[in-house]
Amino acid sequence: MSNASRFIYLPYIIVLLLCWLTFVGCGGGGSSSAAPNPTGSAGINTGTPPPSTTTPSPNPPTPTPTPSPSPTGTSSQQFIYVASTTAGAIFGFRIDRFTGALTEVPGSPFFAPFAPVLMKAVGRFLLVGNADPSQTNSLAEFSIDPSTGGLMLILTSNPLSAIFQPGPFFEGPTAQLNLNNTVVDSSGRLYISGRKPAQSFTGGDTNAIGSLTMDAQGNLQTVSSSPFAFQVNGAIASPGPLALDPAGRFLYAVMRACLLAPCPGDTPPSNVLAAINRMADGGLDAFAPGSPLRIAHFFLTSHDRCFTPSSLAIHPSGKFLYLECPGDDVTTPLTGGSGPVHSGRAFAIQAYQVDPNGGTLLETFDCCETLAILNGVLMQPQGNFLLALTQGVSVFSINQNTGFLTQVAGSPFALASGDFSTQLFPQMFTIDKTGSFVYIVRGSDLTVASLSLNASTGALTELPGTTRSLGPGGSQFSMQIAQP
Repeated sequence: MSNASRFIYLPYIIVLLLCWLTFVGCGGGGSSSAAPNPTGSAGINTGTPPPSTTTPSPNPPTPTPTPSPSPTGTSSQQFIYVASTTAGAIFGFRIDRFTGALTEVPGSPFFAPFAPVLMKAVGRFLLVGNADPSQTNSLAEFSIDPSTGGLMLILTSNPLSAIFQPGPFFEGPTAQLNLNNTVVDSSGRLYISGRKPAQSFTGGDTNAIGSLTMDAQGNLQTVSSSPFAFQVNGAIASPGPLALDPAGRFLYAVMRACLLAPCPGDTPPSNVLAAINRMADGGLDAFAPGSPLRIAHFFLTSHDRCFTPSSLAIHPSGKFLYLECPGDDVTTPLTGGSGPVHSGRAFAIQAYQVDPNGGTLLETFDCCETLAILNGVLMQPQGNFLLALTQGVSVFSINQNTGFLTQVAGSPFALASGDFSTQLFPQMFTIDKTGSFVYIVRGSDLTVASLSLNASTGALTELPGTTRSLGPGGSQFSMQIAQP
């Protein structure tokens, strides 16, 4: 071959040599930066990581056990359910997590086999109870569709009726609609004020606290030795509203009890507040030291009377407990609204400090006494504000050191217009699990109104265009928020 011919092939030889060098220099398969990314995300290396240089621990941590099936939900979607005893219906709404607006769920309203008086959401299930002066207690259960919020009736009668019958606190022939006479802990264990059928009771009142568990299918079982009855001076106490210590050590209960013996007639003369020791299996033990405390005496004619309180609210720290007191026996002219003047009782909120070790209750102050009504108190989940259902919604900031309450600017909010009458005031209220939105049932037009809660100031602002109707009729309501 001539020298000229060799020069003709030289460019081809150089090109082949460069290609071969590129192939070998990149590990035989091209560069990692040019390799296709199986995840479709730029900059993520999906190859095998280099060997670890860390010496394995001789005592590796014990793997977290898989939790046993429970009714607890895992969805972030919240739904609100509003029961009307007159209509016998349960209205369901989806809560927009960003705006708080309500959208009625498919199939709403839903109907229980009886007029619903009390409700409690437990994970993916909604328990519904009924009680009347003849003590024909009933219990029904719905499953909650976590995607739509629809309810499906799965239990139409109380399977534990021979052992325990849930029911609200009674005052004469009227069932008191307690905001929290049923409480539930993080494992799905419930505590319900009600009665033990085999035990004597007085005038339709409750006589025991039942402790129930629920499995993943919604089946109910009683805790060992449940229901639990408590005696004060030899007489069975009648439990009403309940609150659970956030750490699970104590159950707090408002009771009607014979605090000062002897009790004349069949009616215990005192309302008391008690801390009850809670056992590891969910059972209830004796009163904590210093309990019970008297909160009202039925034979007094002074301000020292806390009649038929419907709710307790406990601070998430467990340090403060708040009790609403509907008022004393002195009727006072009420001036407000544009209608005629009516008479009513003064109200106040009783505040207690709680000994974190022994559960001892120490009354610290009566707050916010005013000429109005008080139908319940609610704690914001973060513990910054306490809400009270009055002629509107009153909001109080909480001193995190002392528990003292200060009414925020502009409170009360969502005032009823027109006649200053209890029929027009908000009938029931609740707060969502994020602490951002408050919902009330208006007495004036029987609608559910949505309000946003300012996390800094506590001010409530009604959300425009979010009111939802509950239909005609209805005088008693209950509300529950579920996160199935």
